[in-house]
Amino acid sequence: MMLSAYGDVVGMEPNGFGRQLAISRGFDVCDGMLPDLPFRSGEADLVVMFDVLEHLDDDAGCLRAAANLLKPDGHLFLTVPAYSWMWSNHDVKNHHKRRYNKEQLLDLARRIGFRVERCSYFNTLLFPMAAAVRIIKNMTGATSDDGTMPAPATNKILLKIFSFEKKILSHGNLPFGLSIAMILHK
Repeated sequence: MMLSAYGDVVGMEPNGFGRQLAISRGFDVCDGMLPDLPFRSGEADLVVMFDVLEHLDDDAGCLRAAANLLKPDGHLFLTVPAYSWMWSNHDVKNHHKRRYNKEQLLDLARRIGFRVERCSYFNTLLFPMAAAVRIIKNMTGATSDDGTMPAPATNKILLKIFSFEKKILSHGNLPFGLSIAMILHK
């Protein structure tokens, strides 16, 4: 809904349950999965892929398909999880194919022909704690899922952390983090 303030928004979701849930909440969502798209080439000003690329077998082919959707001066905004060394059971349960570092993502975007406008790590303030937990779990072989929904009080704290980090990002890029955000220009 947030993006609808800037124009028409259409989502794409291959999972029937997820698609129907989004539709029931007022979103315009069609059936589809990258790289096969139910849209015409060159019709989008902006393509947004928040934590999508890591789920796809052919990340380069899917980025090419997203680029093909864009108008000549269009933008792609994407986020991905960072660092393959942080791979855990959480990635397996969420059907991730890979994690990225900033250099890998920059190289992939440039090979597709995008111009990189911005690329930064984020979730930096939570990184030390999350990295320690992942390292300990990997060393001990623990497979417990770290993807459970936090309590409302914890969510309020996380919101304050992310809001503070948003202010930091308005002044420049962050050198490390749990995730990477990238804005690309066609």
